[in-house]
Amino acid sequence: MIYFNYIFISGYRAYLGRNTSPKFTAVSLVVSCTVGLFVFISFYIETLCNNDSFLHFFVKRPYLLLGLFALFFWALYNYYSENRIDNLMLRFDNKSYFERVVWGVVAVISLIVPWILFATMLNRYYNN
Repeated sequence: MIYFNYIFISGYRAYLGRNTSPKFTAVSLVVSCTVGLFVFISFYIETLCNNDSFLHFFVKRPYLLLGLFALFFWALYNYYSENRIDNLMLRFDNKSYFERVVWGVVAVISLIVPWILFATMLNRYYNN
């Protein structure tokens, strides 16, 4: 959970001074990262198992996944209370500047890489 906490607080700090809600934006970042990882891993398992895995149930019913992701978003939004955000900010501020920059880069990479890998796998899957 430390991994996602630091991704959350990196996104929170990036949007803190703007007119948007930093909590909503940071939770959206964490959900996007986890959805990307879930989609990549589930598609990888599906291709390995030739559509015989337990995930095939969700592939045929994507509306269930959308409901699960909405529930996940709601749970994370309630998980990050003001006290928890303040504690994360204190722990994050105690890190060196370099470590904070690294966690910002990790947040961006965690958002982009799973979707690129998924698109590459999807391209190979449908072109073969």
